[in-house]
Amino acid sequence: MFVDRSLKKDAALVASVPKTTIRRNAVRTAIKRLQALPTPARWPLAEYRLRKREFDEFRAISRRILKGEEPPEGDVLRLQMYASMIFESIDRADKDELAAVAAE
Repeated sequence: MFVDRSLKKDAALVASVPKTTIRRNAVRTAIKRLQALPTPARWPLAEYRLRKREFDEFRAISRRILKGEEPPEGDVLRLQMYASMIFESIDRADKDELAAVAAE
């Protein structure tokens, strides 16, 4: 399986920026790319995926931020938590892929 490392960087950026900078262009671009991920049922990292409800909430918060709305602090924290979960999923898949290549 191919792991997209740019998505890993996007997830790390969204998960780690201060709450006051969540609406900056670089962060908004990263949110757009993460929002374009397939639904959890179709995601190749299904073993490590977010639950559908969590993924739907991630997308809803993302849409509000991308529309230019000022998100409440709780929404920003949830968005960052979900981005962190996505990062961890991609990171695990990346490590699994590297281990499989090393084993060959």
